[in-house]
Amino acid sequence: MNRLLRTNTIFCLLLAALCLVICGCSGSDLDTVKVSGKVTLDGGDWPMWGTITFVPVGEPPEGVPRKHGSAKFDTDGVYNVMTAGRVEGLVPGEYKIVVECYEQPPGINQDESPGKSFVDLKYVRTGTTDQTLTVKAGSGAIEYNHDFPSGK
Repeated sequence: MNRLLRTNTIFCLLLAALCLVICGCSGSDLDTVKVSGKVTLDGGDWPMWGTITFVPVGEPPEGVPRKHGSAKFDTDGVYNVMTAGRVEGLVPGEYKIVVECYEQPPGINQDESPGKSFVDLKYVRTGTTDQTLTVKAGSGAIEYNHDFPSGK
């Protein structure tokens, strides 16, 4: 009986430790600002899903890590940005905005190119996009909406 009690106690302690590890790993010490919105193509819906990426430019504020954020959007263009793929929002800083939506998404078939871009190529590259966003520490949620021209 004493041995069974000891085994159950050890099991419960291990289970509790595992729960703490799992819960502890899901949090983040990144201070982010929620960024969401809607992007459209020529004033309407997108022909298929795409991505919007916020690429940091310049030096981030002191003590703030340099991290990009991104989001997938469906044909309705609605998105919510995640940083490092797991934390909602963006860390404070300056960002260039890149949007991608292709006939065939990159990575589906590595032997083929992604195909025609539905959005003007100006907005697919950080070197040519003119879309920017400034995220300030402690600011409230930011809504970024924009109509992108197609890559006719």
